[in-house]
Amino acid sequence: MSTGHAYRAFETTDDTGVGTDKDVDGPVAGFQEIVGSLKEMTGLGTGPWPAEITIENVTLGGGDWEAWECNVEEGTGAGGKDRIKCSTGTLKDSSNAGAAVNWLSGFKNVFIAPSAKKGYALFDALTTAGLLKRVSAESYAIIVEQAFMDTFLAAADALAARAALGAVIGTNVQAWDADLDTIAGLAKTSGNVIRGTGSAWASAVLAGADVSTSATAPLTGSTVEAVLDVAGGFFGAGIYKSSSSGDLTIPNGAAATFAHGLSVVPKMVVIKLKCTSAEHGYSTGDELFFNHVNTSFFASSAHVLFADATNVQFISLNNSLRIVHKTSFTEQTITAASWRLVIHAYA
Repeated sequence: MSTGHAYRAFETTDDTGVGTDKDVDGPVAGFQEIVGSLKEMTGLGTGPWPAEITIENVTLGGGDWEAWECNVEEGTGAGGKDRIKCSTGTLKDSSNAGAAVNWLSGFKNVFIAPSAKKGYALFDALTTAGLLKRVSAESYAIIVEQAFMDTFLAAADALAARAALGAVIGTNVQAWDADLDTIAGLAKTSGNVIRGTGSAWASAVLAGADVSTSATAPLTGSTVEAVLDVAGGFFGAGIYKSSSSGDLTIPNGAAATFAHGLSVVPKMVVIKLKCTSAEHGYSTGDELFFNHVNTSFFASSAHVLFADATNVQFISLNNSLRIVHKTSFTEQTITAASWRLVIHAYA
């Protein structure tokens, strides 16, 4: 129980032994019990409590003493006494050349006693200008102050403190915002855009219904189309998206179908023949632009191009397509296996 002397903790023990736990018998009159003192100093109502404890039987002209860093437990000793845990503590110094004293029968004084060595080390460190840093249990060091640290510590308010650190919100750093957290957490799906739903943010494919048609809107959707119309030339048709098929096998009495994914009927379709094995003067990789509708010199070969909002189809009577030799300028029939069809759709 507290007696109002939180920093005057002083008890006795009659326990014996070398480095063994010591059970204390209660406070000396006018002093506080050690456990009560530690509760008040630490604010912790339940132990164990770490403390610097001195045990001594010093009298005028002689006696022994020990200085321990150890835990103090409440009510774990014999008969419910409080216990000084020397057995698990660290002996810091003693009258026995630093070794534990072999305590014999008789009462010993037990009290909280911070190390004088620690106090001297602290005092010695404070003689140098700077910030104090605890290095170990009984040593301290001074950190040299930087100019910005002085400015920070002397700041009149939080705004001035942030300025001293170069962390002004809106100038040096972005203020926290729940929307930014949401956007940062969106899946980075290829081709997706960040889309506002009116109440949240999402990663989504930009659908036609989501495209703004306002004349004052940013350059998106139909606004982009109008700007490209002004550019004339290739963009005069209002083309602002495209899709390519990659290599397709030339159909023989069938259709080569390309799902363009434009969601509308293409405004322009370009057909190419791509050479995959040198033939008729053309090298591998050469591409020939092809007519959309063609009837060759011989009625046995014909093809037509069809497109809707889903597919582009190259419909061919057969795969005996006619081209002009690159250097001799004579009409030639291609070997279908040496060529591929490539379709580009624009909308």
